[in-house]
Amino acid sequence: MLPELKLSQFTDLVQQGISTLFGEHEFLIIWEVSKVKKWNTRFYIELVEYKGSTVVAHAHGVISNQSILRKPLQEWGITLEELTGKQILMTCRVSFHKDYGVQLHIQDISSEYTLWTLKKKEQDIKGELQSLGIAELNKQKKLWLPPYRIAVISSPSSEGLKDFLQVMQESEYTFSYTLFESAIHGNNANGEIHQALQTIYKQIEKKSNFDLVLIVRGGGGASGVMRYNDIHIAKGICHMQVPVMMAVGHTNDQTLLDEIACFSAKTPTDAAYQIISYYEYFHQVLKELYEQIVLGVQDKTQDVKDDIEDLYEEIESIILNTIESYRTNIQSRYELINSSRPEKMLQSGYALLHSSEGTLMKKGQIDKLKKGDEFEVRVYDKILKVKLEGLH
Repeated sequence: MLPELKLSQFTDLVQQGISTLFGEHEFLIIWEVSKVKKWNTRFYIELVEYKGSTVVAHAHGVISNQSILRKPLQEWGITLEELTGKQILMTCRVSFHKDYGVQLHIQDISSEYTLWTLKKKEQDIKGELQSLGIAELNKQKKLWLPPYRIAVISSPSSEGLKDFLQVMQESEYTFSYTLFESAIHGNNANGEIHQALQTIYKQIEKKSNFDLVLIVRGGGGASGVMRYNDIHIAKGICHMQVPVMMAVGHTNDQTLLDEIACFSAKTPTDAAYQIISYYEYFHQVLKELYEQIVLGVQDKTQDVKDDIEDLYEEIESIILNTIESYRTNIQSRYELINSSRPEKMLQSGYALLHSSEGTLMKKGQIDKLKKGDEFEVRVYDKILKVKLEGLH
């Protein structure tokens, strides 16, 4: 016959049994956090194990020493609320309390294990992108012109966004940006970033209104940054029509998104300086191009000027030679005409015949002269009156 026990007696037996069985032994257990809350100085954590979508194990965990949780949270760069959904490796002891039942007293949490699982997830995503042939798509994009129109994905209250805008606005260059609001921490961050990428993609398809997409997050540990290694975000970056720049505020570890995005900046401030460097580069190119054009025009102008001067000298020479030729010709004709003047002929020994009336006799009149006709013979310095006595 079974003994009759009060509940308190039964729970005491269970407590003794568990204490005898487990004692002070510690166990390394892999769990996923489904819920966490703080009560006074303790943290109470609901732990589960999934097989597919089915919960196959469930337990209650308690952390009495706050430093056990504080250190990994700092290393991962996440908040207490963001611990939900994380798979962790913990060192724990088993106890039984008559009011709370079986509890796992967590003695330590391995931050390295969580980083390892995130790294493995990153490699899985990278392998999928490579198998789809899209891993290098955004990396191959080019900035043919300065990125004056920037689509920014961030939280309006992000310190990283404020740092980025401060540096940009203090520069001498004009730019425009459109903020697509998204959570940058917490469990909603990945979904909202993916949604922002989809919205930007659709706007570019319709308007081509952005030159660059910038994802901004300020600060945080490696784990918090690596949480952005999401397959949907990765595909959104790969398929984006314009270059994407990651500026998620980490300095040591490079994430998958840094590898597949066209540009990567260590911090939002560094992102601003990279963009400004593009402005400066294109400004210098335009300046040099302008100087080359001006110099080319000046050289061409000088060439044209030289050609005009040469042409002027050639035309002047032609005109002067033509004038000289005409002058010489006129002079020759003048001398010929001058030498044919009656006075000149008379000086040369010729004589002119004039009728008795004093008119110059031409050949026809001379041929008609007959015996007895009177006429005058003019020589250089005399006039002779002649009466024709006969013809021979």
